[in-house]
Amino acid sequence: MIIIIYKLNKNTLFIHKEKDEPSISYLYYELHFRLSLEQINAQMNYFAQPFFVVLLLVCCLPACSPKELPSVFLAEKDHVVMKVSHQTTKPEMEKFSVDLQKMGVVLDYSSSVFYENGRLQALAFVVVFPDGTGGRAGADQVGLQYRYYGFEFKPGGSPPFRTGSFDQ
Repeated sequence: MIIIIYKLNKNTLFIHKEKDEPSISYLYYELHFRLSLEQINAQMNYFAQPFFVVLLLVCCLPACSPKELPSVFLAEKDHVVMKVSHQTTKPEMEKFSVDLQKMGVVLDYSSSVFYENGRLQALAFVVVFPDGTGGRAGADQVGLQYRYYGFEFKPGGSPPFRTGSFDQ
């Protein structure tokens, strides 16, 4: 019996056993075939890594885009909510202020900054209710793209008043 051991690389040994003596062409074929497979595997790894990086970026890119956050405004006798985002416009803020003023609530958003197209760029407001309850909040451009900012006043709620960032 003849045992032939080839060392293809530092991690791979190829052992070949035969009863008869193998031909030189057969040994060349085996060695060439094994080396070809390793070369193909190395080339696939070389091209696959950038492909998977690009695929990962393409899949993750939508997660970085701004959320859909339309303005929320509710003004009832026992519950007042205002939530704004990057989609809120200056006319909307003016309407919110006028509607709140009818209820005796003062909303000062004069420190807020708007883009030329009227959308909110940076938020800074102060709100004061007739009973003296009040607060302030602010947010930059990035914060406004992913979360709501505003206030909620509900006299029987826990807490009855809160201002700042809101999940939804």
